[in-house]
Amino acid sequence: DYILDALESLRSQTYENWEAIVVDDGSTDNTQILVSDLAKVDSRISYIYQVNKGLPAARNTGIKAAKGTYIQLLDADDLLSPDKILQQVTELEENGDVGVLYCRTRYFEDSKKETLFTDLSLTNRPESLENLDNKYETIGSFVRKNIMPVNAVLMRKSVIDVVGLQNEFYGSVEDWEYWIRCAFAGIKFKFSSSDAYAMVRVHQTSMSKSKEKMFNWGIQLRSIIRDLIDRSDLPIQEKTQLHRINNRRTKQLYQLLIEEMGFTNRVYL
Repeated sequence: DYILDALESLRSQTYENWEAIVVDDGSTDNTQILVSDLAKVDSRISYIYQVNKGLPAARNTGIKAAKGTYIQLLDADDLLSPDKILQQVTELEENGDVGVLYCRTRYFEDSKKETLFTDLSLTNRPESLENLDNKYETIGSFVRKNIMPVNAVLMRKSVIDVVGLQNEFYGSVEDWEYWIRCAFAGIKFKFSSSDAYAMVRVHQTSMSKSKEKMFNWGIQLRSIIRDLIDRSDLPIQEKTQLHRINNRRTKQLYQLLIEEMGFTNRVYL
């Protein structure tokens, strides 16, 4: 329903030297026709079909096919502000030590993309923007929560050489798991000083079943974080503090899962 919107937000970018690799992860609708028709008038767009393998596998297919210096991940229902890529490319070229650059995010309700909000709840709560000055602060931020949606990021493709591809095991929180691996690997993150922003479409039809899935995957990820902290080269005091944060957030996830789904009718991880 939204793939043409996403592609038009790319075609409207003030930075024009891009390629769009559309990975169709086993759809049964008319996505191929829509994308192929647009590719006929814009040669920067290409189309790859694969048997359904899940979101991380689809992203990996696109990343492996990409020929550029930078990677912009964009889900089919999300958008970018017109100067997003230009401003982030410029900033990355001025900051050679930064591997992952992320910008502000604006949220909009389904088809109402003219009305933007600062938060997922569409209530314009004050933004909480992270300043990541060193490896410990970066890890700590991502242990607390995922601090940005995937389309807010422009990253160097060379990050893949260090961290690898996305983990295709994950059915949710796959982008968060990837940023955590980047943080522990010492990849430098930076919040963009530009006024560029990512646009995330909020679907009001979200079901509680998706919450259950997210909570379960989050709990599983928390177990991986615990192991990453133990194996890291951080000082013992920093490891101890990170474990405290992770344990507290794990308990909160269990509580949310129980409140959402009930205690007696689920087997918890």
